[in-house]
Amino acid sequence: MPGKTKLMALLLICCIVALSVGADDQPYFLSMKQKGQLIWSGRIETAPDEVYDIRIVPGYKYPARYSWEHLKDAGGNLGEYFQSDKYEDLWDQGGDCIGWAFEDCLRDFTLKGSGRAWKKYFGKARRHVRKRVFGWWLAYPWALLQSSVDNVVRIPAGLLGTVGGTVSGLAVVPAWHLADSAVKATWNIGVGSVVLPASGLAWNTVAAPPLALLGQRPAPERVDGFWVRAVHDESPPSDEGLAELIRWAELLDVELGSYESARAIIAEEQRKRTAELMAEITRIRQDSNSRQRELNKKIRKRFEQLISNDEHADLLLALQRHKWSQSRLRANANLIRASLQSAGYDEQECRAIYELLTRYQAPVVAIPTSYRAGEKTDPISESIRVIEDLD
Repeated sequence: MPGKTKLMALLLICCIVALSVGADDQPYFLSMKQKGQLIWSGRIETAPDEVYDIRIVPGYKYPARYSWEHLKDAGGNLGEYFQSDKYEDLWDQGGDCIGWAFEDCLRDFTLKGSGRAWKKYFGKARRHVRKRVFGWWLAYPWALLQSSVDNVVRIPAGLLGTVGGTVSGLAVVPAWHLADSAVKATWNIGVGSVVLPASGLAWNTVAAPPLALLGQRPAPERVDGFWVRAVHDESPPSDEGLAELIRWAELLDVELGSYESARAIIAEEQRKRTAELMAEITRIRQDSNSRQRELNKKIRKRFEQLISNDEHADLLLALQRHKWSQSRLRANANLIRASLQSAGYDEQECRAIYELLTRYQAPVVAIPTSYRAGEKTDPISESIRVIEDLD
């Protein structure tokens, strides 16, 4: 029985070899030359201008080239120590860390932020006292609590950020820049030059021979772009092929060159006009934004004067008593417009006045707008809220 098995295997091999030889009639299996191409390079040439890359067969050539390229990359990594770019990056990034530590953390967040907190909370307390709201005599102690909690959290956090940024700028960033090239070189040598190529060579030794023995000749209709990919010929042309290409180029230039020149002129005009329009749009937008910011400042100042004027205190309290919230304004929009029309305003004026009502809602006296409806507080809860609002 074993003898019969060996005989069958021998006959199978003979059949495959017979089908592989005689490429004139386009055999089903690979020729001997193509088998060698597959094992060596992972590619199969079926004609001078038809080359197919077999993705699951790396060949012996590709892993060796991959290893050599990563060895060169490792040399380039180590060569970074002798280039100025590494030390310029070190200086720039270290300087950014120092700038963040002292400008953002120490100056803006810690020093200026502390002053803003005291001004914000005591400004609210002053308005509460002036309006004599319920419990106004607790306004300043409450502001002291808020400001103190803000500073207790803000100052250590800001100083910690200052120390962290300084240490990063003076130690961490330089240490990383001095080590990163060596780390990259170690990776390229160990993984790129040894591990991955060895893996590819081992896999090729296992996979390529049976695929070369039994694999069918690739053809355009069996190319899927994943397992098998057609490779375009990138080899240098012959003198005759190059001459024919130049003749075709000259013919294209005579017949179509003037059209392409006109196309280029139109494209250049479009580019210039577009650039001019974009510059004008940018200028208009910047000017409008600047004017809008100035107008918003005036509106905000005037609105604050309006709601802090003691002459309007009774009206504001009355509005608060009748609970004119945004949702209630929206729910009664038609009724409000009808009342305005009854007072003698036309339809356009009614819409404009209603927009004013929704945009500049009468403030709820002594209750910050950031509080949710029904929200209660106590010193601990308020301390947590102050910490969450740190900016």
